Amino acid sequence: MAVLLFHVDLSWVTGGYIGVDVFFVISGYLISRNIIESLDRQRFTFKAFYLRRFRRLFPALITTILLASCIAPAILLPEHLERFGWEAVSSFFSVSNIYFWSQSGYFDLDADLKPLLHTWSLSIEEQFYLAWPAFLVLMSRINSRVAYCCLITTLGFVSLLAAEYFISIGKTNSAFYLLPFRVIEFVIGMSAVLIEREFSGRVFPEGSNTAEFASSILTATGLSLIVYACLNYTNETPFPGVSALWPCLGTAMVILSGRNIVAKIVLHNHAATFLGKISYSIYLVHWPLIVFYKYRTTGALDAREQWVIVMVTIVLAYLMWRYVEQAFRFSQPASQAISRAKSAFSRRKLGISMAPFVSITAACALTLSVSFIVTKGTFIGGVKMTHLSAEDVTRGKKDRYKLLNTSCKIENIEGKFCHMERP
Repeated sequence: MAVLLFHVDLSWVTGGYIGVDVFFVISGYLISRNIIESLDRQRFTFKAFYLRRFRRLFPALITTILLASCIAPAILLPEHLERFGWEAVSSFFSVSNIYFWSQSGYFDLDADLKPLLHTWSLSIEEQFYLAWPAFLVLMSRINSRVAYCCLITTLGFVSLLAAEYFISIGKTNSAFYLLPFRVIEFVIGMSAVLIEREFSGRVFPEGSNTAEFASSILTATGLSLIVYACLNYTNETPFPGVSALWPCLGTAMVILSGRNIVAKIVLHNHAATFLGKISYSIYLVHWPLIVFYKYRTTGALDAREQWVIVMVTIVLAYLMWRYVEQAFRFSQPASQAISRAKSAFSRRKLGISMAPFVSITAACALTLSVSFIVTKGTFIGGVKMTHLSAEDVTRGKKDRYKLLNTSCKIENIEGKFCHMERP
């Protein structure tokens, strides 16, 4: 929600982009915990791990790419449609962070012309999945708990120092988009797992008023760090590096604090749990919707447009969660999937439907994306530029202040540039 509110340009959520960093910490925690618990039971297999991750992420991602690929030719100009093709292909192969790293920065005006820009974080996540399980398997062979913790700490510390160094020499894009500089955030999540294991699953034991109070304070402190970053960070904040530590540490605090009165009120209510369930689909849907809408309109989003986009995003995300995420996330013939199915027929149907759906959807999305590249954005005619008449030129001159206002996103441009002569 922080990312969504930031992307609809709400003026008071200037640091909403840190929602991605919160996500990385949660991911590092959940993935590490699941792998370590499976290793403890001697039931971990790479095949099962990657199959679960594929079911969790790719059906919804591929569906998003396909739907965006169907809409893009009707909206984007050829040069932007061709670039969209590259965005889609790189997202499909989980390297979009590298593609966008080679382009302009995340906060540049050009970002509003990239419908799949948000997939950079998913590519980092998927690259993390490639390396982290093997790393934890090797780490499990270390008998010394001290050596284990030292290695994890060193890995995170090196990542943090590298990010700070690259930011200091003006290579913020590298620190922002590339996995090595984000490892510290996953390591913070992993550290929460190690702390939990040290305290046998609960840092604060149940039944003690003192423990309940301390747990509530930890939750409130963690949430405060996250909210502070959301409301006070801006596009000018050096990021990630040390600046990312505060929301990341705040996330770890919330995870470790467990259940308490503050967590119950803020995080365990129906609205929060509903948004939590559909959060992945919210993330996938929101940015293409915003980009396509802005592409066909002029001026910054007004308050009505902002909240309409938020509500439409939530509705579309629910549909994605209900009919794509849920349908394929539990499409295995295991006991968990069986308990969710309503009948033997539905179990068989879910079990066999994922492969053809994903294959066909992926093939269509990839074919469309490649065609945008090959035809240089003129696929199915594309949205073509037209020659301007003399009347169009005259009208454009009169509107140039409004167009400049749109491009620069400055609300009171006449007040700021009142010294400029008007026609």
